This record gives sequence, structure tokens and C-alpha cells, in this order.
Amino acid sequence: MSNEKKIIFYIFIIFLMINSNLISQDLYPGTPSSGYNQNYFFPTGKDQKRNIPLKNQNSLLPKSNSKFLITVKGNMRLDKAVIIRDSKIEGFKIKDQKALSQAVKNLYSTGYFKDVKIFKSKNIIYINVKESPIINQIAFEGNSEIKDDVIKEEVKLRERNVYSKDKVQADVRTIKTLYKRLGFFSTSVEPKIIKLNQNMIDLVYEIVEGKEAKIKKINFTGNKEFSDSTLSDVIFSEESRWYKFWGSGDNFDQDRLNYDKDLLKKYYFENGFIDFRILSTTSHLVSSSNNFIINFKVSEGRRYRVSKVNVESSVKDFKALTLETMLHINEGDWFNTTN
Repeated sequence: MSNEKKIIFYIFIIFLMINSNLISQDLYPGTPSSGYNQNYFFPTGKDQKRNIPLKNQNSLLPKSNSKFLITVKGNMRLDKAVIIRDSKIEGFKIKDQKALSQAVKNLYSTGYFKDVKIFKSKNIIYINVKESPIINQIAFEGNSEIKDDVIKEEVKLRERNVYSKDKVQADVRTIKTLYKRLGFFSTSVEPKIIKLNQNMIDLVYEIVEGKEAKIKKINFTGNKEFSDSTLSDVIFSEESRWYKFWGSGDNFDQDRLNYDKDLLKKYYFENGFIDFRILSTTSHLVSSSNNFIINFKVSEGRRYRVSKVNVESSVKDFKALTLETMLHINEGDWFNTTN
């Protein structure tokens, strides 16, 4: 091929390459940068708009398997993904008002929030929350009968825990129960909150212990073989007297009544009343004096004597007479379960 033909051939190739590039730019413009959004037209005979979202708008897009976008506001400590997970809103196929109400309940049930609002606008679900504060310190004031360390061991809330009104009320009941065991039935407990920075609080339980509940009267019904005074000496609980300056037997204690019932059973069993039963044990608070009246209703049953004492043994060369001399029960004695 001559030099002139070669030159003409190369010029033709260059012309084709330039023309092809121009056509490509007219029909399919290049990918835009993230700094702008633009409509594009495609060579299909119709103007078809193609909306390209900005890069920083990706978080606003709903998931591919969901028609709704879920956005969370107000959270400071908890991650948005955790809040959405705990709401369980994604598990509902239909995002109606019933589903939104259930999602609110689900978040409240975690105990992490003091306020939750969820509503829907078009294809966006808004979850607005206010997180419950963190407990910085727990203190007790007004308590002299029970030390701080003892109360702290019994209550459930701890420092650095999330504040929960329900848990605080549960701890108030626990503190009152501690005092009731000591005979303080008029104790009041008032929780106070001191707000700090960064959504933290100090929790203070203000305790008014009140007066100890005393035992005003102890009654026995159904007893015929033993008098009230005899049975009163058997049990640990005792009636309050103005001249008693020591001891705690006259302090009312519900747990102590169970011990008193065991003492009564033991006494009757040791005196031959093996059919003895306690039918009921009741206590009534006299509100005017903050004292209690205790009632024991018993059924003594029959009293049994020992009619015969006999020792039998299958051991060879064993002398039963030797063992009989060691026994503490004889014919005619009242039957005693401890012998």
C-alpha cells in the first residue's frame, strides 16, 4: 500500500472514532457526581426521568423488602437499630395504628424509655423517644432501725442501672416489708429524684419508720386441758406491758407466729395429745393504737397414755431386759413423742 493510501486510511479511522464518541455522549451521559441531582433523557422516543438520589440521602431510603422508612429521634445512648429491633415494628406485615400501638408497648416494656411516640406519615414511620435516666447514686435517709447496707442488699435497683418507676415502687414495697418483719407497720417510704447533667439522677429513699407495733392481747380458743396463761408461757410472743423495758417478744412479727404454732404443737405432742391441730391463727390491727390482737384457735383431740412397753429384738443373745432399764417411758405415762 502506497504512503498516500495509508494516510487516507488512518484519517478515516480517526474520523470514525471521533464520531462514535460524540454519539455516545449525546445518548448516554456520564455518571453524575454526588454533589448534584439531575434528570436524564433516554433515546426511547419519550422523555423518561431517572431520579438519582444524593449520596447523603441513602439513609432515608426504605429497605428493599419494606415499603416504609423507619426513622428514630431522641435517642442518646441506645443505637437506632436496637430501638427498631425492640419495637418489633418490622415484624408487622401491615403497619396500621394497631401495629404502631403495639410497638409503643414493646418499647415501654424494655424499661429504657420514659416517653415513646410512634406515628406514620406517608411511607415514613417516626419513632420519637425520651430515654429514662441513669441512676448515679442511691441513698437512704431517716432509717435508724435498719442499716443502709442491709437495705441495699434487698432492693433490686443498683447504681448505673436505668431508672424505672415500676422497679422503684417494687423496692419501696421491699423496704416496707423489711420494717414489718421488725414490727414497724406504719413505716412510709417516699422515693425522691435529684436530676443531674447528662440525663443522670440521684435516687433517695426518704424513710419515716414510725412506731413499733406491739401485741395488745393474745387469745386462745378450743383449749380445755391447758389454760390461756399456760399456753401463753409456751409461745415466744407475749403481750405488751408498760413495765417491760427489755426483750422483743411483745413486738408483732408475722413470721414469729409460725414459730409460736410449732411451739404449741410440740407442747401438746409431749403431753399425749397426738391428734392436736391448730385450726387457725389470725391477727387484727387495732388502728387507733397501732397494736395487734392475736387469736389461736386449736383442737386438742384425745389425750393418750402408754398402756404397755415391750422391747423385741431379733439379735441373737441380746438381752431385752438391759434395754428396758434404759427407757424413759413407763406404763401409765402420758404418751410423749420426744421419748
